[in-house]
Amino acid sequence: MNREPLFTPPNLHDSRRWSGMRVGLFGGTFNPPHAGHLHATHIAMKYLGLDAVWWLVTPGNPLKSRNGLPDIAKRIAQCQQLITHPRVIVTDIETRLGTVRTYDTVKVLQKRYPNTEFVWFSGTDISYEFHRWYKWKDLQHLIPFAFVGRPS
Repeated sequence: MNREPLFTPPNLHDSRRWSGMRVGLFGGTFNPPHAGHLHATHIAMKYLGLDAVWWLVTPGNPLKSRNGLPDIAKRIAQCQQLITHPRVIVTDIETRLGTVRTYDTVKVLQKRYPNTEFVWFSGTDISYEFHRWYKWKDLQHLIPFAFVGRPS
């Protein structure tokens, strides 16, 4: 596949560029990014009808220790080396928004990108801890969720 992305990463002032699109949000520490992340992304793109996917490389997961977590620039670089699909974008938008919790990130993204339809997806391993997420019950009403299994 073409390694050159079709889109540049989103910034905080370009909502019109994403207007009318269905964008998958795939958040995580990506420490390290791996083939399972790529698998989940390709499955989500295929079955959720996504125009683009944003890998949201988080500054840190509130449910995990940050001890030994490489800095975000290193993790972003690793993700960019792994990505080959032109509609998959690696972004540090959570850092620029000042959010680390999915609920807060989604609320801000929906406000800044009012004409973009967002869908959150993650691996099924996350589904087992979803009930521990901040405002998880409210989050379910903000955005559609999909959990993607690993290939067996």
